Amino acid sequence: MFEVQARGQKLESRLRGSKKQQRRQRILEAAKEVLRQDPDASLATVAKAAEVGRATLYRHFENRDQLLEVLAEEAMNAFDRAAAGVRGGVSGAQQWLDEIIRVVVATGAQYHFLWVDPSVMRSERVEELYRRQRKEMRALVEAVKAEGALRLDVSTGWIVSAIDALMFGAWEAIRRGDIAPNDAPDLVMETFLGGLARRPEATTAEPQGPTVLQAIPKEDEPLDSTG
Repeated sequence: MFEVQARGQKLESRLRGSKKQQRRQRILEAAKEVLRQDPDASLATVAKAAEVGRATLYRHFENRDQLLEVLAEEAMNAFDRAAAGVRGGVSGAQQWLDEIIRVVVATGAQYHFLWVDPSVMRSERVEELYRRQRKEMRALVEAVKAEGALRLDVSTGWIVSAIDALMFGAWEAIRRGDIAPNDAPDLVMETFLGGLARRPEATTAEPQGPTVLQAIPKEDEPLDSTG
């Protein structure tokens, strides 16, 4: 009898835990949607969107900073999974960098609101994750340089910062409706490679016509009336 009662209590506890987790996840999903539209939205607005009371929200998250910290960790983990998911199907560092940028641009569109809030990077855990991901990106950029695909005269740190800025710019443009989400990865890659791809060495070629200076008439030389 006591054994049956104990089993019933364990089952009831698991069900309560499951419902609590479902409510927590519902709050997180609602927060992503609300804050993506309005990064300054209040927790009361988030609670309303999640269809829970404010007291329930505060039982899961003590304040706004804690909610954003959890979402930021979720975003960082999503970036890691996205990068790991494309690694097996690439043939070199350049292709892996291309695929990582594409999947992170696509994945990060729902989290872009995090990086405009300075409180997010005050979290030691989030800062630690960011430093680790940036270190990994630096190593990958160095490998792409070694393959000859990126300019050697541009510092690796600047290239990584440029990638960050382009991705954030794409997320902002998506939010404002300036570009379609499906177009964002290609636009980021085209812009990135347009400025930082390594170009073939310039070769000396014979001039094919008059230079600019040669084409300017001298003071005592009449202008060509045929033009």
